[in-house]
Amino acid sequence: MSPNNPDGAAARRAFHRELRSVARILRLTGMAFAVLGAAGLLFGYEARAWWIWPSWVSLAIGAVLVVAGGVRRVRDGHRAPDQQ
Repeated sequence: MSPNNPDGAAARRAFHRELRSVARILRLTGMAFAVLGAAGLLFGYEARAWWIWPSWVSLAIGAVLVVAGGVRRVRDGHRAPDQQ
């Protein structure tokens, strides 16, 4: 089954299901870091809290992980069947 031309609806669903599982942990970890960083920034600016800079770092790490997971997912979707 070629990723660019799957035969039939069942094959297409199977391909999409497999593609959703690619780098899932990487993307979810990145989202957790990003949400934690964003929450820290939202609650820290008003209180002038000490955790402002760690929140920026967490947000940046989360963004990098989410983008890396997305890139890995796209690259795996364009890979030829004999390379998988």
